[in-house]
This record gives sequence, C-alpha cells and structure tokens, in this order.
Amino acid sequence: MFSQHKLSNGTRVILAPFKDSKAVTALVLVKVGSRYETARTNGLSHVLEHMMFKGTKKWPTSLSISHALDSIGAEYNAFTSKDHTGYYIKASEEEMPLVLEMLSELLLHATLSAEELEREKNVIVEEIHMYEDNPMAHIGDVYEELLYGGSKLGWLISGSKETVMGMTQKDMLDYRDTYYHSGRVLVGVAGNVNEKTLKLVEKYFRVPKKPFGQKYEPFVAKQTKPRVKVSFKETTQVHMTLGFYGFKHGDKRLAAAQLLHVILGGNMSSRLFIAVRERLGLAYYVRSGLDVYEDTGGFSVSAGLDASRIELALTTIIKELALIRDKGVTAKELDKAKHYMRGHTTLALEETSAVVDWYAKQALFDQPLKTPEQKLKEVFAVTREQVQAVAHDLIDMRRANLAMIGPFKDEEKFLKLLR
Repeated sequence: MFSQHKLSNGTRVILAPFKDSKAVTALVLVKVGSRYETARTNGLSHVLEHMMFKGTKKWPTSLSISHALDSIGAEYNAFTSKDHTGYYIKASEEEMPLVLEMLSELLLHATLSAEELEREKNVIVEEIHMYEDNPMAHIGDVYEELLYGGSKLGWLISGSKETVMGMTQKDMLDYRDTYYHSGRVLVGVAGNVNEKTLKLVEKYFRVPKKPFGQKYEPFVAKQTKPRVKVSFKETTQVHMTLGFYGFKHGDKRLAAAQLLHVILGGNMSSRLFIAVRERLGLAYYVRSGLDVYEDTGGFSVSAGLDASRIELALTTIIKELALIRDKGVTAKELDKAKHYMRGHTTLALEETSAVVDWYAKQALFDQPLKTPEQKLKEVFAVTREQVQAVAHDLIDMRRANLAMIGPFKDEEKFLKLLR
C-alpha cells in the first residue's frame, strides 16, 4: 500500500511499494507549467526543463550527467505540460541513492548557464519546427488554441520561436526561485521502498521552504456557438480534432466519461473506429480523448481523414456523437468497456514508472489518493443512464470546436456541418 509523507521543509513524498520489481523509479513533479507564464515568457517552463540537464554543481556538464546515468543503465527524461513539470529516473533498485541524489541535483543545483541557454534555444526552436511539420502532432496545439482561446490554457507549451529566443538567464533563475520550492514540489518513488528510502529523500531534497504562492488564472468558458479553425497546409490527409468542454479534476462524472470515451473511440472495436475506418475507409486513425485540468477539461475526437471525402467523414463523426448522446449505450457495450478498462489499467501498471505516476499526479492536484482497485470499483458502479447523462452534458454542438490542418481556407462550409 502506498504511503504519504511530508518532509520538515513541507515537501510532499509518495512511496509506492512494488515488491515484484527489481527496478525503482523516482519522479519529481513541480506544480507549474505553461499556464503560469506571461506572454513574454511563454515556453519558459519547457526551456527550464531542458536546461536542468545541462549541468549541476556536482555534475557540471550534460555529458557528465548522461555518463553517470548511462553507466548504471538508467532510463531518464523530463516533460512539461500546461500545469506541471516532471523529471524522472528509472534504474535498478541498488542504484536508488544515486537516482535520488541526481534528481535533487537537477532540481536544486542546476547551474543554468547563460552560454548553455544560447545553445539550447536553437535546439528548442528545432523541436518547435518538428511539431509544426508533423500535422498529426500539431493538430492538438491548433485545437487547444481554439478551445481555450483567450486563456493561458490555449498557449503553446513550447512557446513560440520569438519568445524562446528572447529568454535570458535571469528569466530562468527568477522562474526557478518563484516556483521550484516545497509548496509546489512532490517526490514520488516506486519500487522496493522502505524507511531508508524516506531518509534518502529527506537527505537530498532540501527544497526551499515556501508556500504554494501564485495560482493560475482560472478558465471561464464563454462560448455560445460552434467555432472552426483551419490551419492551411498542402496535405492529402486532413488531421482534425472536434471537441467540447469537459470535466475538471475531482468531478464525480469522470468515471462515466472515461467509459463513454472507451465506447466511442477508445479502441479498435469502438463505435467511431468501426463507423469511420472499417465501414467507410475514411480514416487511418480515429479516436476520442479526455483532458482534465483543475478548473476545466475537454472531450474530443481526433482523426486523420481522406481530404477528398472530408465532408462525409465529418458528417459520420457528428452522427455518431449525436447517436450516443441521444440513444445512449447498450448494456453489452458498457460491460465490455468496464472490462477493457480493468485490463488496460492492469497492463499499464506493470512497471514502477507507471505506478509512481499514478499516485503522484493524484497527490499533486490535491485529489484523495485512490488505488487502482478503488478507481475500478467506481468504474464498475457506473450505469448506462450515467453514461448517457454524461454524453448529454459533453456533446453540445452549440459549443463544438473543430480544428483542422489541411488544404482548406474556407471555414464556413465546415461551420455549416456543425450547425
């Protein structure tokens, strides 16, 4: 069973035993992301994530960091999102002291050199180019700019080429001092953990003691009619996302929403996959998705579609959305979706990295920590009526948002389909 702790400086710690594994994963989450930035510093959370690996007091270069971790066969990386940033290392359990020391060095003692920053800016700009040149990846950015327009949630996590190139060493140092402290940091460890693990965490993670500080700007949806955003690109396959506002962390409807997602577009026997790909051959991929934040969320359908039959594909997707909203789901579909979620959850949590992520993210967003068994119990208690009620709440064509990347410039013809 997992355990929660708080260090003397206020830093939260989650320990998740995983006795059947010889691996250990340590994860540090910091509750800050792109929605905490300013217009001038958009992308700074992501830049700082990159710069943490460029050298610390003990390991002064990126090469010395990678050499130390590669020498023990570790897996390591970091990620940035709208509302949190994460750093993790996975290694053999015997290497736990080095894993925790290295993570603390990255978090607390990264040198954030001005010279390294100037070099890394070019790397990040190329990363931005890579996503812009990949419509399947970039469509999510176009969609979120539309759905959360006017809000920092709609900003690019990467920032723009202009904001990245304009960042300074002082920006990084000020940002780290403002957000990387005990009120926002959570340390999670999964594997063969015990009291010695907690003592190691306390030894290394002497994070500055500060309260949480500045909150994000809450998102308020003001949409009253459907919207379309087309990003013109000469492609033969159109990438699209059609979505609606969803539920925030802690909403009691989330279990039913997850089942709706599975039935509608969560796997290769889902309604959308069968209707759009298998029966009509209109898409290579078609799937649904859920996004959850502290103050809002999203429910969407994404697809890569045949440009010559785009209107038929969109009409088919909209019909499937209306059908599940108005007619609900069958008892057989619901039962299958519940068992799919049980199997999927079981397989997903076979590694220490997934286990620590499961508990740490619940804790970071101040949710009551639930085991996989507890969450699945909630899922199996969901009724057909609850799934249809959630579909009715989510699928509101008056607040539909359609983002597309493809060889189109006329948004009006797509708006007509939504109306």
